[in-house]
Amino acid sequence: MKRLAMGVVVVALLALGAGMFANLGTTVAGPVAHHPAASKPTPRPRPTAMAATPSTARPHPLVPAAHRAVRHRPAAPVQVVDPSSVTLPPVGPVLLLNPNTAAPGATLSVLGSGFDRGKLVTLTLATGPDGNAQQGGRRLDTAQAGRDGTFGKNVLLPTLLPGHTFWVIAQERNGDARAVARGSTAIGTPMATMSTAAGKPGDNVYASAHGFDPSEAIDVYLNNLGTAPVTTLHAGGGGGLSLAAIPIPYGPVGPTALLLLGRRSRGLAAIPFEMLGLYPTGSVSSYAAVADTVLSFSTSGFGPKEDVDVRVNTPDGFAVGQLHTDSGGIVRNAGRFRIPFSLKGRNTFVLTGESSHTSTTVNFTVQPYLPIAAPSSYGGGPGTAITIYGTGFARNETVRVWESRAGGGRTQVATMHTDRRGNLVARAGLILIGTNEQPGKLTLTLAGDKSVTPVTVPFNVQSANSGVTSGTSGAAGGQ
Repeated sequence: MKRLAMGVVVVALLALGAGMFANLGTTVAGPVAHHPAASKPTPRPRPTAMAATPSTARPHPLVPAAHRAVRHRPAAPVQVVDPSSVTLPPVGPVLLLNPNTAAPGATLSVLGSGFDRGKLVTLTLATGPDGNAQQGGRRLDTAQAGRDGTFGKNVLLPTLLPGHTFWVIAQERNGDARAVARGSTAIGTPMATMSTAAGKPGDNVYASAHGFDPSEAIDVYLNNLGTAPVTTLHAGGGGGLSLAAIPIPYGPVGPTALLLLGRRSRGLAAIPFEMLGLYPTGSVSSYAAVADTVLSFSTSGFGPKEDVDVRVNTPDGFAVGQLHTDSGGIVRNAGRFRIPFSLKGRNTFVLTGESSHTSTTVNFTVQPYLPIAAPSSYGGGPGTAITIYGTGFARNETVRVWESRAGGGRTQVATMHTDRRGNLVARAGLILIGTNEQPGKLTLTLAGDKSVTPVTVPFNVQSANSGVTSGTSGAAGGQ
């Protein structure tokens, strides 16, 4: 029995020792990056065609949890529609965050448009867009609207944010103007205590390193190893890099990190990096034009080779156009936005980069049509035929002609049409003064179905025994 008991104890000790030995084989101690003094791992066989590539391979067991892949939901597709086929949002204050995704403690640029001139605007960080959330929110700063009702203010986010989504509310003091903008917290972004480089998307930064295997390929990632590599570098004969260029991809503004992973050695080096924000600007080919005018856009400051969505009077909802930046983040006189007849007065274009998540606004004014018209004759007796000439209407529209007298109603007496330049297509003898018309002032009013703005043409009905007064070709209409 004693021998049997001793045997059981020995087997248990051997099992416990084997478990401890297995745990020691996977325990991490010290920095992640490969150290020159450490023994090299056993050479691995060359991967077959079915082997996982670095962009899809599982994170190495030695990779810290903060550097492992973070899954992000794909962005919802942008709906691009014809602006004349939908009801566009009404004019109102607009608030934008540049960018709308950032790390805790980062600086955001808050842009406002459509506020009252010179008013002070309180910026509040809240957990929701409603009034209750605003009352319980945290005041970030105060901005002042300029002469055109816009403002820009840089605000510092707190290091602790409540959840993955936050709201910035702009409330006008002693006024009703109010706008909200939603932001999201960048998840999985490591916080660095020191930054050795800084730049914005599209810039090149230069890295130096050592401790990799000689002449091995080094994949560069931003923030985590589960994404596609930003670029691939190649170590020298001594296993080092000297001022190797790395193009900066899109990423959350604030402290982040570039991760350099050797394909053969699996050595990992992290370089703290400060991601700078993009501050785009935009312009249109005309800031004041009538409906049916085609506008083009020019921008700068967006990210390289990204799509820029064009919206009207709101940063959300459907897009009415889409622009494409070049390698420098610039758009030159591109896009064709035809102003619909449903828009009136002052409006705002909101331009948003799909990859950079930055936005800018451009104000434009839809002016009314101001047509002019003149008759072939300003007076005449019964039997006089009047031809009407005019210009300044909308192109290819129907123009209706009403006849009215002082103290009485009006009656539609004719229909005309315009050509592709907005000129009336004259019809000889369009209006005929009847034999039963009483002498006196007769007013003809013309209004286009699209351009809407009416124009009046006076005519003096004379008695049957009076002469006919010939008209001139000059403009006689008034609004």
